[in-house]
Formats: sequence, C-alpha cells, structure tokens
Amino acid sequence: MPVPVSIGAIVHNDLTSHSILARALALLQKCRNQLVADRSNAIAACIWIVSAVCGFVVGASKSHAWGLRHGFFPVHFGRDNPKWSRSSWSLKELDVLRSWQADGGVCEHYPAIGDNNFLGTMETERGVMAQWVTCQSAYEVRVKGLVHFGPDTEGQPRCVHGGCTASVAAAASSYALFCATGDLQESQALELNYRRFVTIGSTLRVQAWIQNRTGQHLNVHFEMKDIWDRVVHVDGMSQFTLKEK
Repeated sequence: MPVPVSIGAIVHNDLTSHSILARALALLQKCRNQLVADRSNAIAACIWIVSAVCGFVVGASKSHAWGLRHGFFPVHFGRDNPKWSRSSWSLKELDVLRSWQADGGVCEHYPAIGDNNFLGTMETERGVMAQWVTCQSAYEVRVKGLVHFGPDTEGQPRCVHGGCTASVAAAASSYALFCATGDLQESQALELNYRRFVTIGSTLRVQAWIQNRTGQHLNVHFEMKDIWDRVVHVDGMSQFTLKEK
C-alpha cells in the first residue's frame, strides 16, 4: 500500500531542488567569473613583465652605450676604437720628431736587452710604440721620445696601466744614463708622480736627463707630457749608482 505524501512535502522537496540547482548555477557562474578574472590578471601580469624586461634592456643598453662613449667601462666590454691601434706616426707626431731632429737630435733604437723587450722602435699595434731621440749639448745629454699606448695597455677603464707608464719612465731614465755614461742598468729607486691619467690611444712626449750627480750616484729626472707639450701626466726621479771600473 503506497505511503501517502502530503502536498507540503512535495512543495518543500521541489523548492529544495530548485534551491540546490540555483546554488550550483551560482557557483558555476562564480567559477567562470573567477577564471575570466584570473585570465585577465595573467594577461596583465605578462604584459607588465614583458614591459619591465623591455624597459630594463633598453635602459641598460643606453647606460652601457653612454658608459662606453665616456670611458667608464673597460675596453673588453665594447669594441675598440680603430684609432687606438697604430703602426705609424701621425702628421703631428712626425712634426714633433722632425723638430727634435732639426735641433740636433738623432733618432735612436732602444738598446736591445732581449727579444721580448717591448720598448724598442716599432712593436705591436695594440701595445707600446716608441721612437727615441738623443739630444746632446755642451751641458747635458737629454733623451726624448714619442710613446704611443695601444688598447692592450689598459689598466683602469680606458686608461693606461700605471705599471706601463712606470716601465716607460724607467726605460727612458736608463736610456738617458746609457747615452750620458755608456752604462746600461736598471734604476735602484724609481719615484713617480701620477699627475693625470693617460688615456689609451694617447701619444706622450717623454724626456729624461741627468739632474745631478754625487760621486757614483746619479739622479735622472723624467717627465711625460701630452703631444701638445702642455699637460704633465707623469714625472719623477730615478736613482742610479755607477759601476766601479
């Protein structure tokens, strides 16, 4: 015998079914809206990330280009300037050499100490290129030279290494001693004053001469100026003791 069902129970069950369905539809709509919002947020996040990366790349590229142009980065961070590497002298430098020769100077080769000495007369295009001139008067023997510093001499960004300029100063002092006394030796003490940085690709005028002598002890003064003979970049003193003969 079927169990009698009241009209209130039927209506309650029907309303309950509609309520569950409505909740389910509402939940599905909420999920859909959340997915749409997440998708929009994801697209916006991707656009922001791409924009940030592009901005960083552009900004870094501009900063790098500016730093290279103004000499704040080492050479190996950028392409070399072709003018830095040389195997011959410019017209201005040739005029300086000719003026020294017109005053009685004689172009000389640095005395060969060994096959690997880098201070001879035409070495490597990227290293040191030098030409020495001896000027002798009734009062003194003075050694003059033009020295060009290529990109391989870099120390500080876009500047010649201090050890390289010190080596040139020591060589000029030793050569001055050799021209004056015939005694070729290394200095016992080398005092340098770095007045200004020497930029790579520069050509300097170098001079060295015996300033004073006390017995067997000699002081050789040297200075390194720009090609226009205006700015002193390095100067100092070398001390020597002549060998007993």
